[in-house]
Amino acid sequence: MTNALILLLLLAATPANEVEWCRHLAPKYGAEVEVRLDDGTRCDLVTETEAIECDWAKNGKWAEAIGQSLYYAIELEKKPAIILLVKDPKRDQRYVDRCRKVCDRYGIRLYVERTR
Repeated sequence: MTNALILLLLLAATPANEVEWCRHLAPKYGAEVEVRLDDGTRCDLVTETEAIECDWAKNGKWAEAIGQSLYYAIELEKKPAIILLVKDPKRDQRYVDRCRKVCDRYGIRLYVERTR
């Protein structure tokens, strides 16, 4: 197999967006994907104990994830959690640090997943 073909196969197997990443990570976390709440909103991943919001670390998405995880946890009567998707660890570290600071203060579990 040529290197170009191997690269194409690897790229094709890599999830491209947040929803695909949720589906990809669900087995790792033992979670159900896209759980619909009574008000029509959807929690990205739900385990026996956690309501998990999955989002990208950059562009303020980390901050949105905090509010969403807290809301879903209240509605589902579970603990709040966030999975931050990180493309470039060096560039995204400042967002991870910001999110971790808030998560530590408010008891939100933070997971970080590198996407490349």
